[in-house]
Amino acid sequence: MTTLNGRRSSNDPRNDLIFQFLRFVRGLRPKAVMMENVPEFSRDQRIEDVVTELESMGYICNRSVLDAADYGVPQRRRRFILVAGRGEKIPFGQPARRKRTVKEAFQKLKQCVKADPLQNLPETRSDKVKALIRRIPRDGGSRMDMGDEWPAPPKLIQTL
Repeated sequence: MTTLNGRRSSNDPRNDLIFQFLRFVRGLRPKAVMMENVPEFSRDQRIEDVVTELESMGYICNRSVLDAADYGVPQRRRRFILVAGRGEKIPFGQPARRKRTVKEAFQKLKQCVKADPLQNLPETRSDKVKALIRRIPRDGGSRMDMGDEWPAPPKLIQTL
């Protein structure tokens, strides 16, 4: 897909991972599946091919580009969502009555946070992890700020 303001090409081989998703559906035949991706994915031929294959296996697909903010998440985040049920249509949830702000979300957290002993465990990190952390921009940035070698792309599972 073209994402991150057009910085990535739709020819990126990682976009073909959708066919690995399809391979798992074929092998496992779950009652329902769900996929989310960047909004541009909704216009890609690969999704059309996947939907056609899911429907040939008896799944009824429901897909749309939705904004997480409409569902109570305190972040504007548009995502392509596909849900499919084997033999039945799965509806999307109802939008929240109102949008929440990040401030509201954190205020609510303060009210329910209890001391967690796991928060104070000593940390031991490898030199590789420490180097990775040093590359993260102060404002948090994104994984695209890390350079092409970080993180290494996952190895695909070849068999079920």
